[in-house]
Amino acid sequence: MVTCRFHFSIVIVIITHGVLWLSTAQSELAETGAQLKSVQEQLVKALADVARLSDELATSEQVRQQTDKQRQLLDSQLREAEVKLDAVQTETTHVARKTVDKLEQRVRRVVILCNN
Repeated sequence: MVTCRFHFSIVIVIITHGVLWLSTAQSELAETGAQLKSVQEQLVKALADVARLSDELATSEQVRQQTDKQRQLLDSQLREAEVKLDAVQTETTHVARKTVDKLEQRVRRVVILCNN
């Protein structure tokens, strides 16, 4: 009888420890599940941020490309304007020289006429 009670006591102790272990395991499992849910939520937010940043990067790249094209066009227009300005300055200098030469000839004629 004592042996039976002893075995029964051991079984109760084993069951009690098993129940405690199971309770602890369930608690740890619940905590791990909560941590997993938190990590999943963070992952969803991170993925949304990545998608948003990817869109922003694509938009920035498009703006940069458009800006580069506009800059190249403006550079080309500036070079064309500089060439035209140089041509106009050259022509203006040429016309001014001719005008000065004609005026000098007229002054000489007037001087000659006045001296006669």
